[in-house]
Amino acid sequence: MNKNTLKGQILVITLLTLTIIGVLVVTIVLVTRRDFTQSANSEKYERLYNTADNNLQNLLADYSVPTANLTTLPTGTCQTLVSGNYYRCTYTAQEAASTYTSTTTVFVENKKNIEDYVLKKDNALILDINAYLGGFNIQWDKENVAMDVTIIFSNNQSFGRLNMTRDIYDRNSTKVIDSQIIPGFTNLFPFVQSTSTPSRAFFLDVSDTFLAPSAIPGFINANAYTPLYMVIIPRSKNINEEVTINVTPDNPSSLRNQVREFRSLSEDLQDPNGPKASLIARVPLLPEIPAALLNGITAGGNLVLQ
Repeated sequence: MNKNTLKGQILVITLLTLTIIGVLVVTIVLVTRRDFTQSANSEKYERLYNTADNNLQNLLADYSVPTANLTTLPTGTCQTLVSGNYYRCTYTAQEAASTYTSTTTVFVENKKNIEDYVLKKDNALILDINAYLGGFNIQWDKENVAMDVTIIFSNNQSFGRLNMTRDIYDRNSTKVIDSQIIPGFTNLFPFVQSTSTPSRAFFLDVSDTFLAPSAIPGFINANAYTPLYMVIIPRSKNINEEVTINVTPDNPSSLRNQVREFRSLSEDLQDPNGPKASLIARVPLLPEIPAALLNGITAGGNLVLQ
């Protein structure tokens, strides 16, 4: 091997070594930059999340109670989208120890639909159906859950005395509740089961219920009763069961608002590709029901689980 050949080999080896080292350096730089970006985005997200939560909590403190009128939202920060029912509130803040300004938008809306409402077993979702004679599509996300449905109504011929009629929707292959042995249940609600998910969805028409004499003990005529509340309670054998429920009226124009929804989004408008933090809270606009009556319903009375 002559001296020129040896030098050539050394040159090739040196170039390969430098190339490998260069690739490693670039890789380390890219990984470091990626980790730095992720860390910075994570920190920024946390700040935006806290800002979104703080603005949401401030509005909840004053407007989560049913009697709070949305028309009193501060006009300086809140814009009317639908008078009395839908508002957009905007807040900006210089984030501490940072170089950006966060913009938080909170939408506050009274709604008649109940969407993705999380309900634990044996807890009651109460709908205000005062004088409503439409129907409801009711859906939930879990199998092996029965729905205990009560309609509370006033007897117009007995000086407004409250009465209730009650039934169980249980279309599970293995029954959750034996409705035949529940004293006081009429078991005659005109449930229309879903064709696609019969164990997790049904339609119930309130007017059909009150036109069915067998559904109301001592029935007089449909005009003698005014429906006031519908109470929906998930029943399950699982101790810690909770379901996500959706309730959609088929005649919303005649139904009162049921929930107040708060949607909060915080972001840096100068960084469109940066992180965004969003939160949502739904507060039932619960009507007042005599405590003894509600306690009797939610306790389940003489329900017998199979």
